[in-house]
Amino acid sequence: MKTIVNKPWGSYQILDEGNNYLVKNILVKPHSKLSLQSHKHRSEHWVVVQGTAEVTVNDKISILEPNKNIFIPSEAKHPLPNNYNNDLIVIEVWYGKILDEEDIESTVTDRDPATRDFYDNYDKYQVTRRDEKEYRDFVDDLSDKERDLVNENDHFYSVKFSDNDGIIMPIILEFEYEDGEKEVIRIPVEIWRFNRGEVTKVFKTEKPIKNMTLDPFFEIADVERNNNHWPEKVQPTRFETFKTSGWGGGKNLMQRVRDDAPSPDTPE
Repeated sequence: MKTIVNKPWGSYQILDEGNNYLVKNILVKPHSKLSLQSHKHRSEHWVVVQGTAEVTVNDKISILEPNKNIFIPSEAKHPLPNNYNNDLIVIEVWYGKILDEEDIESTVTDRDPATRDFYDNYDKYQVTRRDEKEYRDFVDDLSDKERDLVNENDHFYSVKFSDNDGIIMPIILEFEYEDGEKEVIRIPVEIWRFNRGEVTKVFKTEKPIKNMTLDPFFEIADVERNNNHWPEKVQPTRFETFKTSGWGGGKNLMQRVRDDAPSPDTPE
């Protein structure tokens, strides 16, 4: 039985370890968090198995639900908060030549709580009394037809698309709904006719969308695919994958085929 180590934010349990890797089961209690930190000698891979994780990696936010994962490169700043009422359970895999609990570069505010200010605890998504009053005033000014639209159970998504490569292409977007059904939306290239750099389109759906993927079938010319997902998926580059695999310690395909080939002296 592996030992469970209790922490103020929850607990963790080491499940397995070996050369250059370590596997943990992490439990984060409701409304608790692992502080903002980074690691110099290791990268990490997180897989959510229970709850919802709002993961920020170098200021990029990803919402991860069960069976979703994220790669965290070495030296990338990342906290792990649990902003919900249920336990958050994450399988954490370390990769690196030095695996040490002390390999944590924390922030100044974590080392000295006296340096914290208003913005360290400010939640910009928290609904305030002013927000509630502004919403009531907004609804009061609506016509009966507009109020009926607000009271419908439809879902509206405003999606902004940016052309960072200089070559305009059709927009191919895949929706995955919460019930598992998928739908592909194809928008002609003419959508860029008013603005070649950026366009915004609103989608109305009867069911809530769980994931959006741009160009799911690799049909358009896109050199940067890390920004093609919502919620965002931070994917390792080929170089990062090479580094975390033990600096290329394994044999490539050509070497394996050569080793498997029969020796010239071996009889048929």
